[in-house]
Amino acid sequence: MITGVKPDESTNRKIKDEVVAPHEINPLVSENLSNAIMKAMALEKHMRFKTVQDFLNAINGDKK
Repeated sequence: MITGVKPDESTNRKIKDEVVAPHEINPLVSENLSNAIMKAMALEKHMRFKTVQDFLNAINGDKK
């Protein structure tokens, strides 16, 4: 929704992951939001956010 470009399905990404960060597609997207989205879309579960609050903190640029 943020970029207008639908990312490839995760099953396809396991073979070849070519997802581009949202801020690279749309420079109006903040780097914090872009990085948070990329982490939320990580293929490996342990790489994703553990809680919604962690996701919100990342969007806002809050550090632990």
